[in-house]
Amino acid sequence: MDVLALLAEARKAGLTITAQGDKLVVRGPRTLESLAKEVLARKPEMMGILREGQGTANLLSSQDAQDRLLERLRAGHLH
Repeated sequence: MDVLALLAEARKAGLTITAQGDKLVVRGPRTLESLAKEVLARKPEMMGILREGQGTANLLSSQDAQDRLLERLRAGHLH
């Protein structure tokens, strides 16, 4: 699964994923632990997406901003 699809799936399932400094922070219910581990295993790619989005969505503090960023990335509007 590509990293954008994984990020979208994780958020849809109820995980919150943010970059805080050099840490990838994943929060959500314990029942999603295996999905959270998949996200964490792709840390370098996830961090790249989140960092790119910080300049675009001003720290991606809301789920709506994160979802809009994902749609723009999928559409090829951000590189």
